[in-house]
Amino acid sequence: MPRKQIKRKCGHIENIYLEDREFNDPAALKHHEDELCEKCYVSTNRVCEKRMSYVDYKIEYISCRTKEGSYDEKNKTIVVYVPYDYFLLGTL
Repeated sequence: MPRKQIKRKCGHIENIYLEDREFNDPAALKHHEDELCEKCYVSTNRVCEKRMSYVDYKIEYISCRTKEGSYDEKNKTIVVYVPYDYFLLGTL
């Protein structure tokens, strides 16, 4: 996956991984620019870090953000920022 440096809506600059189809797509880049950076997202939202299998993330938690650089290739796991609302709604 290619990396690209973008300016988030909070004003911070962040390097992100993009899928190949997103790299030259202005709408996809705008979507990423309209989000908060990882640090601001975690500090302004009630989330907890949960390590889970990458498959579970893609099936159940695809709408949640992931921690940069947390993918473990050996165990096929990733750290996901799960909103506390998921716990309150009983979706875990």
